[in-house]
Parts: sequence; C-alpha cells; structure tokens
Amino acid sequence: MGKRQETKQKKSNSVSSGYKKDFFESSTSSKGTAKDPLSRQKGITRHRMSQWMISDIYAVNGIFQNIVNIPAEDATREWISIAGVEDALAQQIMNKLSNLGAQYNFQEALKFERLRGDGLISIGAKQTGLFKISDPIEISKLTDIDYIHAFSGVKLIDYIENEDVFSPEYGSTELFEIQGAGDTKLVHNDRIIHFATRKIEDEKRGIPLIEILYDLLLIFDNATWSTGQLMYSMVHKRLKTDGVDMSDKELRQNIQNELDFEFNTLSLAVIGKEDDLDYISPSVSLPLKDMYDFLWEMLSAVSRMPKSHIMGQPQGTVTGGQFDSLNYYMRIAGMQEAHVREPLEYLIDLSLLASKSGVGTKSIEPDNVKYKMKFNPLWKLDAETDAKIRKMNAEIDNIYLTHNVRSPDETRKERFNETSMIEKLDMSEEELLKIAREVKKAKEAMDHG
Repeated sequence: MGKRQETKQKKSNSVSSGYKKDFFESSTSSKGTAKDPLSRQKGITRHRMSQWMISDIYAVNGIFQNIVNIPAEDATREWISIAGVEDALAQQIMNKLSNLGAQYNFQEALKFERLRGDGLISIGAKQTGLFKISDPIEISKLTDIDYIHAFSGVKLIDYIENEDVFSPEYGSTELFEIQGAGDTKLVHNDRIIHFATRKIEDEKRGIPLIEILYDLLLIFDNATWSTGQLMYSMVHKRLKTDGVDMSDKELRQNIQNELDFEFNTLSLAVIGKEDDLDYISPSVSLPLKDMYDFLWEMLSAVSRMPKSHIMGQPQGTVTGGQFDSLNYYMRIAGMQEAHVREPLEYLIDLSLLASKSGVGTKSIEPDNVKYKMKFNPLWKLDAETDAKIRKMNAEIDNIYLTHNVRSPDETRKERFNETSMIEKLDMSEEELLKIAREVKKAKEAMDHG
C-alpha cells in the first residue's frame, strides 16, 4: 500500500471511529447501511470547555449572559436586614457589610460560580502578630476584616479535600491552591468562601453552566442564522437577460456584484427592454413558532428560568397569573437559604469576633448575640393584583367579624403585623378563585337576610 493510500485509510478509520455505531450500520438492517444519515448521530457527550472558550461564548452570547447574570443579581438585589438586636448594633453590622462591598462581591461570586463552576471570595482577616494564610484564623488575635474580593475558578488551581468517608469533615475543603502574582498560594478554608453548586463525585471543580447549555445555545445560534437566511430569501430576485455572457466567469461575477449592490441599496432598478426581473418568495409555510417555542421551553427547563426572565423581564414585579415567575423567585429564595446564608453569616460572625471591626465595642461572641439575618423579599405583586387580593381579604374579614368568627383585635393583628400579607400567601390561582366564590356566596346570603 502506497503512502497516500495508507494515509487515506488511516483518515477514513479515524473519522468513522468517531461516530456512534448503531443498527443503521448493520448489513441486515432494513434501513440500509451506514449511508443512512441517522447513523452519523453521536450519543450524549460532555462538552468540556477551556476557560478561554467560556469567556468567548459569554462575551458574544446575550442569552447566556442573562442566564449567568440575572439569578445572581436577583439573589442579592434586595439584600438583607438584621433583626433581633439593638438598632445600633444592627446598623453597625450593615455598615460593615457595606464597607466591605459584601453585596457586590457576593453577587460577583455567584456569577462566577454559574459561569466557571466555581465562585470564591477571599477574606482579608487582620490579626495581631505574624501569621500565614495557610493557617486557620486565630480568633483570639483577630482584629478586623480589612477587605473581601470575589474571584472565579480561573485563579483556582487546586484544592485539598477531606476524602475520609468516616471523618465528620468528609467532603470539606481544607486548603485552596490559588494563583497569585507569579506564584501560587495555599490558603486555609477559614479565609475563603467557596460557591460550587454543580459538582460530580470525585471531581473537584464545579461544572460551568455552559457545559449543560452548550447544545441548546448552539441550536439557538443556528436558528438565528437560519432565520436570517429565510428573511433574505423572502425577497430573492431572479433576473433574466441576454446581456450577460455566462461563459465569461469574471465578467458575470462583476455584473452580479454591481446588480446586487444596486438592487439591495436602491429602490429603483433600471433594466433593459427585453430583460425580466421578478421576486421569488418561499411557498412552503414553516412551523417556525412551534420550533422556537420548543427551543425556549428546553432552555427554560435546563436553565431553570422562565423565558420572560431570560429575556430580561423587569425585576421584582409579578402579576397574578405569572406562576412561573413565582416559582422562579421561590427557587432564588431557596438558593439564598441553601448557599448564601451560611457564608454571609460567617462573615458577620467574624466581624463580631474581631476586636476592632467597628461592630460592637469589642470582640463579641456570636452565640451571645441572637441576631437574625433576613433576606428581604425578592418580589411584589403588581398594583392591580395586590388591590384585588386586599379587597378579597377585606371581604373575608367582614364576614368573619359579622359572624363573630374572629374579633376586631385578632383581625387587626392579622392584617397589620410585621409580616407582609404576600409573604403569607401560598395559594394557587384555583384556590384564590375558590375563596372568591365562597366570599361572593356568603355575601349574597347576607344581602338576602
């Protein structure tokens, strides 16, 4: 076998071995041989992305940017409030968080986690005497928290986990290896806040969202390009003329370029007496809306975001029928509780423990301070829906008061306590309609004596 034939054979083998082999390639299949296009389909494979590839996709794909940014922004948009302590101490805690830029840094870390798989925050703990950042924070020597900085998994080289399944600390990170200025640093986990919500057992790094969304975003990219081609084809032009020598390739190309410029930039076309120009539009009606709706449904399911939020719906306002938005905000609230509360309370505790942080007059044991950190409500109803619900509640209260079901004091406490009405509302649209019908029925019965 000659070198050219040998190279051709190797190339053929390498290409064919890269495709899924299934029954379509069987010689006994009624569908034929490998010429069947379905035999060229690949099975589900993982798209492992380099950091520069992730950066490039994020830089140019607006849908991916929204999926990365919006949940992180929503989780930190309304921020927190401190209760359960004196107003002065609560204000000191909030001032310290503000000085550290905690709201911004937590938002950035959550974005990095979605983008890269790992989002981190460094804690600049100030201590008396010399110390190494690879050592745990010595609380007795802690004086202040000077700064915090959010950064992504790009700077995370490796980290050491406790892999002993019989250890109480199993799965926890002991040391982080971080890229520094020309060197690497081992940093104790006391000094790092780490977000990684999508992980596979025995893989240290979190999974970037793009690995999950890549196929769908690729289809969207293809759909956008195809839509553009369809729009161009809507005004496809055909010119019949004797003024072009089809055998002269260079002359034909020059004339085509000139006519293409004229017909696409000018509203007036000048053609010869015997020439014929018409427009050709596609005659086949394509189910574009159904196809695009399917893509949006798939993208919403995988990203766990409603289409309206991916497209940038105004933040925080929900109408009565937007149950997908309510579910989305409930999911964000769950993310706050599961992933944000503990590290944020840890930062507050460090500020209480530090002797010169400005939080309290000296080092305070967090266990002795029964503060309560609350995430502020993420959303509110639009004015019309809120008014309807308030009217419904007023009618219910009137029935209760009329029939002595509840006293005026109980009603007043129910409606005007610190907990907002909407925080207590947990009913479906059907349940709300059922209540409305019952209220209407009771009102009619009262009107007729």
